[in-house]
Amino acid sequence: MFLFFFGPHKSVRYGVFLLAVLCVSILPAALAVGTQHVKVAIDGNMVAHVEHAFPLDTGEYASFVFSPPAGLGHNKVAATVKGAYDSVGEIKSVAEKEGKYTIRPNLGQTGVQDIIVRYDVWPDINSGTLVSYAFTVYLEPMFFKSPELEISYPDSLELVSSDPDFVSADPVTIRYPDTNMPKQIIVNFVRKMPEGGAKKVEAGIFTIAASQEHIDMIRPAAEALDFLPEMFEKTAGGYGLGRILVLVADISSDEGAHASVPSVIVINRKYLEENHQPAVVQDILVHETAHLVMNRLVFRTLDNSAPWFNEGTAVFFANHALSDYLHDPGYWVTYDEATGIAYLSQSNWDKPSPEKLKSLYARGFAFIPQGAESVHDFYAHAGVVFSNFYGVAGDSGFRKLISGLSDVYPAGESCKGCDTEHILSLMSEISGLDTNELLYPFRESPDFEAEVSRLNGVSRAYSQEEVDQITRAWLLKNGKIDVTHRDGSAQKALSEIMDLAAVIVMALGVLCLLAVAARALSLKKKSAG
Repeated sequence: MFLFFFGPHKSVRYGVFLLAVLCVSILPAALAVGTQHVKVAIDGNMVAHVEHAFPLDTGEYASFVFSPPAGLGHNKVAATVKGAYDSVGEIKSVAEKEGKYTIRPNLGQTGVQDIIVRYDVWPDINSGTLVSYAFTVYLEPMFFKSPELEISYPDSLELVSSDPDFVSADPVTIRYPDTNMPKQIIVNFVRKMPEGGAKKVEAGIFTIAASQEHIDMIRPAAEALDFLPEMFEKTAGGYGLGRILVLVADISSDEGAHASVPSVIVINRKYLEENHQPAVVQDILVHETAHLVMNRLVFRTLDNSAPWFNEGTAVFFANHALSDYLHDPGYWVTYDEATGIAYLSQSNWDKPSPEKLKSLYARGFAFIPQGAESVHDFYAHAGVVFSNFYGVAGDSGFRKLISGLSDVYPAGESCKGCDTEHILSLMSEISGLDTNELLYPFRESPDFEAEVSRLNGVSRAYSQEEVDQITRAWLLKNGKIDVTHRDGSAQKALSEIMDLAAVIVMALGVLCLLAVAARALSLKKKSAG
């Protein structure tokens, strides 16, 4: 929220914001710093009722301007102002213009007192299982501040996690991070009695809370990802997550999933139902886990202004897991119980071909999604940058990059591009590649296609003969019937061929027996003659 305080002979802008963005200037050193009080009460309809108390010296400042929170969280939740109050009661002098509220205390009120602004905030996510709220705070010792956020909630909810971590659970108490930069606070609850018959099961490092149908789609993929803590420790220098809660919800956007820090992954129900092959689900889980890990390791867990870094590292880690941890024989074989068909699957969504890379290079590097022709192109190009960087710098170089960024504050809107400049400078220092070589791997190489091939898929490509061997071995072991290759063409499985062969052998056996019998009968007739 924007707070503009006005005195009789001067205009001094200062403040602190909760659930919004703030513009501030330096307070006079002699001015005493007050303390805000922020309390949130969540009702049975999941609406968060906020009481935000601002300590105002009415003898020094006659009024202030308040802008309610807007555009917060994943779904861009806005707040609705319900009124303002002082020690006398409701403040009648509240004027609204273009979303800003000018608030003047009731007449006769002098001295320092709390001016309370009440507003309602809706959940960022409100699904059958998850109820998640997004808050943004600003803490600056020079300005009014609220040392903690307190949230009471109904018995129907169970607190799962928050970022920063909560100090107490009932009521939820979250102390603000010790930084003067904007920070989004996420508070995640689950319903104790989930809608739609949701259940909870543990699968490897994940806890899945969803319907049995959706659990069955996620569990096979999740159970094979126990290596993730080791992978992130080795390549990024840290992990820092406990169990990760995986939920299925109706997401308003078209994306497949998103991370809700510190430790929740929300998968789009429609996307999951249309794309539930284990290889695809694993790509989602690793990608979103990477976001959760990077949130803890980079920029002191603060949001930063380099989306290409956020998505590029997530794409890289998903591809890294696919390339170096998930390519054992049989991994690509997926069996669809509904159709009775086994097939070889591979997620190539973020692995552009050399031809596609050339077209991406021609358009220039998109540092934000809006700068690319499509979101897919934005992800793919950013992923290639970090795959190439890792190919040059290795695990130790990647750890140096993450470590070097862990002490950096995000640039924010006041310094667009500063994060990007620092990231590229550090990547260049570690790898020895200049900016063009980092953003456009092998663009000038005469062996472009050969050079970029290692960036475009698993580190080991299977021949068709190997594919057939893997598939037949898997089918024989699991007693399945049909197999469909990556190109969609069908092939009879060994088990069916063996069944047919058995029938043929039996038929040949019968024919042999008949032939022997006929021969014996013929000899008997000749002997009798």
